[in-house]
Amino acid sequence: ISDKIPSVNVSKVQHAYTKGRYTETALHSLTLNIERDLEHKEYAMGVFLNISGAYNNVSNGDIFSSLETSGIEPPITTSIKALLSCKKINAK
Repeated sequence: ISDKIPSVNVSKVQHAYTKGRYTETALHSLTLNIERDLEHKEYAMGVFLNISGAYNNVSNGDIFSSLETSGIEPPITTSIKALLSCKKINAK
């Protein structure tokens, strides 16, 4: 699927869900940036944001709207809609 999504929609610094990039590559990149800043006597600051349950709390309608306006090919959009439309949440 990722080869069908226009690259303009994916940040060049994104590691999640990107072929060849992983948690390790994200940490390596962060470490290199911090080391470079320290070598140049600059400040290094990091901000880490974890939005708990973000995926589970976004409505399907919002996801569908975003898919339609993002330039993703209709067959892929249709497949994603079908997958999300049948997801179930079970509570015990």
